[in-house]
Parts: sequence; C-alpha cells; structure tokens
Amino acid sequence: MRAVIYARVSTEEQAERGYSLEDQVERCLAHARRLGAQEVEVFRDTESGGVLARPGLSAARDRLATGGIGLFVCYDPDRLARNLSHQLLLTEEIESRGVRLEFVNFEWRNTPEGKLFYSLRGAIAEYEKEKIKERSMRGKLRKLRTSRLTHDPRTYGYRFDPERDMLVVMPEEATVVRQIFSWYTDENMGYAAIVRRVTALGIPAPRGNTWHPSTVQRILRHTAYIGHVYFHRYDTEGVYSSRRLPADRRLRRKERPRGEWVAVPVPAIVDRDVFERAQEKNRHVRRLYSGTSKASYLLSGLVRCGVCGGRVNGNLITSRGKKRRYYVCRGRRKGQGEGQGEQLGERQGKCTLGYLPADSLEAPVWSCVLSWLSDPEPLAREILERAGQTAGKVQAALGQVEGQLAAYAGRRQRLIELYEKGLVPLAEVEAKLTHLQRLARELEARRQELRQEAAVGRHGGVDPMQAARAAARLVSRLSTFEDRQMLVRMLVAGVTVLPGVLILDARLPAGPQDPLGRLLETPR
Repeated sequence: MRAVIYARVSTEEQAERGYSLEDQVERCLAHARRLGAQEVEVFRDTESGGVLARPGLSAARDRLATGGIGLFVCYDPDRLARNLSHQLLLTEEIESRGVRLEFVNFEWRNTPEGKLFYSLRGAIAEYEKEKIKERSMRGKLRKLRTSRLTHDPRTYGYRFDPERDMLVVMPEEATVVRQIFSWYTDENMGYAAIVRRVTALGIPAPRGNTWHPSTVQRILRHTAYIGHVYFHRYDTEGVYSSRRLPADRRLRRKERPRGEWVAVPVPAIVDRDVFERAQEKNRHVRRLYSGTSKASYLLSGLVRCGVCGGRVNGNLITSRGKKRRYYVCRGRRKGQGEGQGEQLGERQGKCTLGYLPADSLEAPVWSCVLSWLSDPEPLAREILERAGQTAGKVQAALGQVEGQLAAYAGRRQRLIELYEKGLVPLAEVEAKLTHLQRLARELEARRQELRQEAAVGRHGGVDPMQAARAAARLVSRLSTFEDRQMLVRMLVAGVTVLPGVLILDARLPAGPQDPLGRLLETPR
C-alpha cells in the first residue's frame, strides 16, 4: 500500500507547543508502517492552517487526484486545517477518492458519532486559535501602552534595544536624517537629488546597498523623527495567509480608525517645525502633480477655500451646450471639505462657496504676478536677505564635512601605525585605506560644492539690476500656457478664496537652488 503523509507547522505553534516537522513526519511514518504502508510520500508546509492555499497541501491533494494512494496520514486534525469547514471539506475530498484518513493523535471513525466528535474537536481547535490570537493581541497592546515596543520597527537613525524594548538614537545615522530634512526643506532638493548626494558622499543605505527615492520619501514622512511611532495602525487579518491566492483574491491591509492607533514615544531627531515644513512641501508637490485634467487651469493645485478650508479644484462644466471652466470647492460635495467640521459648525456640512469662473479667478492672480515682475528689485532684495539667513547653515554643513575629512585622516594614520606594529595584515590595511580614500574624495567634492554655495550665498547670486533685466526678458518670452503656469507656481504658494475676496500667499525664491533663483541669475 502507498501512503501520503502531510505535516504542517507555523512558527507560533512550534514555539508554543513544541511541534516540529521532523517530529510529525517521524510519528506519521511509524503510524503508516503499522497500518501496512510499504511506500510513503511526504508533503510539508510551514504555513498557517487558516487557509487552504498551502503549497504542500495543494501538492498532496494533486497527488491524491492521480490515484494509487490508499492511506492519508496526518499527526492531528488541526495539522490538516485550523478551520472547521476546511477540515470537513478536506475529509470529504480524501474519502471520496477511496483513501483512508488516519490521524496519529486522534482516533477517526467514519460513523455519525465519529464525525460529530471530529467536528467538535475541529470547532474547539478553531476557538483555541482565536483565543490565542486575542490573548496575544491584548498582551502586545498592553505592552505598547506602557511605552515599550513589541518588536524592532527597523527605523533608520535608531537601533532597537531588546533589553529595554525601546529605540536608541544612532548618532551617525541621525546626522544623515537631519541633513536629508535640511536638503529637502532649505535647499529645495527633490528625492532623486538627495539620493545622488548621499550616494556621492558614500553614506550606507538603510537596507541593502542602494539608496532609492522611495527610501528618502519614507524618511521624510516618518513620525519617529519627531518623537513617536504608531503601532496597531493597520488591520492585517488574513493578509499573510492569502498571499498565495490569485491577485484579485488577496487581502490588503486596511487602516484602522485613528483612535485605535497606539503612539509609542521615541527620542526625537528632527525639530517639529522642520518636519512640518517637509510635510507641507510634500502636500504642495502632490497638489501640483496630482494628475491631468480635460482643461487647463492656471492655478491648479494652489487654491484653497476660505469658507471650509477644503481644496478648490478645476471643473469643466457643460452649461447650455457650452463647456465652461470653473473652480469648485470639494466641500460642495457633502462631507468633502477638509476643515469644514470646525468652520461650518457641522461635521458633514456642505460648503457654501459658489462656483468660481476660471477666468475671473485667474486674471487677477496673473495680473499680480506681472506687477511683481515689472518691479523685481524687491524680489531680488528678498533673495539677498534669505541668502544671508541660509549662509549659517551652509557654513555648519561645511564644518561638518571638514570634521569628517579630519576624522578620516586620523583613521588612516591609525591604520598605518597598526600595520607598522604588526597588528594588522597588509591586505586588510590596503582594503581599508582604499575605502577611506574613496570616501575622502567624495567628501572633498562635497566640500568644494559647499564652498561654492557659500561664495554664492554671500551675495545671493542675484544682482538687483540684473534681476530687473532678466525678469523683463522672462515676461516677454512667456508664449505658452505652460510658461505662465510655471511662473505662477514659482511665485505663488497658495490662493485663498472667500466670497468677494482673493488672498495670495507669495512664494519668493529661497536662493540659487530655487528654480526662479536660477532663472534670474542666468543670462539670457
């Protein structure tokens, strides 16, 4: 007789009950031999028993379908499946193929009484699994609420201290985090530009060998850097166990209501105002590049409603057979205004701001932008003032790079001394010296870059009269809608609209790294 043996274990069960695949297979094999099996095929899984889509179980079922099997042996019913309905389905499938089902740790009888007892045992096993999950979750939440971590969140800039269940700041990585925030908010660098800089400086990536824009994005959005990490934020029930199902049937994690999140305090690395500036820039970028529209809107992504605080989007509306462009507050759709619960006095109120004809809103904003450029000397003076404010930051970064260069020189000298004393082999010294020389070259390049920035920063890179001439030429060359929209986005941070009132929030260039700063300082 030929037999099939099926063994399954999950990490949690192996830890709690001492189950192991080897032990199960050994006992099932001995049981099959006692029942007269001469040939045995073994199938294994290291998966949760809550789903049927398990590689080993699927292979065993396929083998039964080919025929020639007389015996199916499993250690225990809950090794076959944790779910009662799955147990009954598999039992019926096995027996329908003329195969005898046997358990090592349970006496199965194909009688009404045996089936009843089997069902009861399956129900108890399913109940026990849910109780274990519930107790485990309660214990984790209790631990989190006492400001202790349940696991290592693997957050760049910190290391996990398992003895105290807390995060400890890694000084070198924390410095990199602060630099990334500074480059993003002060130097107006994007994700890709930051990736190029950290790569050029030879800074190791958080995971693997390569920095990616998504890595920088995660750092710039992570709340750990202002002092708290959120846990119990997502409901992941069934996500892991469904990963082998077809894509359209896989479960996705769902965000829980904010009130269920648990915030665990950790040491802060970045000032809150710097973090908030980074989040505002993230929101601004998303608004500007949130997609395409059937019509062109000069102020796309810039307009806010002064009544409910919600965003105002462009809408192409057909009226009397003609298509007309309007700006419409999202709060006009009930419950969509972002701040309307506080300002309208009812959480689900409908905003009262009317439909705004696009031309009547865009014309005064464009007129204001032209007036700024017709007299650009105040703009240039502002650039000079801001350049002076950022000069200190550039000098601080320059001092940091020079300190790193000095440290590398000291490490190089210590390596040579260790080699001379015969404490380090030559091959190891050569490898480390090559690495240090590469880092030193990259730091030297960064030092030269900072020195150039410091030289430009002393006068802002912009002469007021040169700015006046450049601005005049710039306006004369604005021939397309894209040119005008680009200019508006350079100079306008936002537009707030109230009935009969228009408020412009001017955005002046932050220095030579800013797009408008580069335009004004470039001869035409």
